Amino acid sequence: LLGLPLFVWWKVRRHARDGTLHSLEIERQWGFLHHPYEADWKWWECVLILRRFVIAFIAVMIPEPMLQGATTLIALAAMLAAQVFTAPFIQSDIDVLDFLSICGSMLYTLAGIMFYPSITQEAQGHLCTEHSVSEFCAQDGYLKDVISVMALVVIFFMLIMATGLSMRSV
Repeated sequence: LLGLPLFVWWKVRRHARDGTLHSLEIERQWGFLHHPYEADWKWWECVLILRRFVIAFIAVMIPEPMLQGATTLIALAAMLAAQVFTAPFIQSDIDVLDFLSICGSMLYTLAGIMFYPSITQEAQGHLCTEHSVSEFCAQDGYLKDVISVMALVVIFFMLIMATGLSMRSV
């Protein structure tokens, strides 16, 4: 599983070191691995592969849903920080779209946590439906409604930004 990113890193690094990275033959075979990235970040494709691996690893190896969601959010926050710090793409619009993609993954993860049967500590172990009359279920339902509206507003804003950037790039 780690072999592919290591191979990509080695391949790009080797050709960059011997000066053949931009030769016609290497560009045809391996250009897609380094072409969209800034000179200092030619190996960034390895990070993208590892990013997918980490998310899949968390999904498979952590059985508890709330812990899985929290761990995924922490991993995504670290990935977001790395992306913002490096801005590895040549086109800044693609940096913004990658940023929005990670933010979208974070919102998706938050939605998974939110729609887990209960949010509040008092409601843990109870299945609160729309017909539940207990006080902790009402509080849980209210929190879910507030979080849902906030998530929808953020998602709508991100879609508008992504659409605007995509249209500007075309």
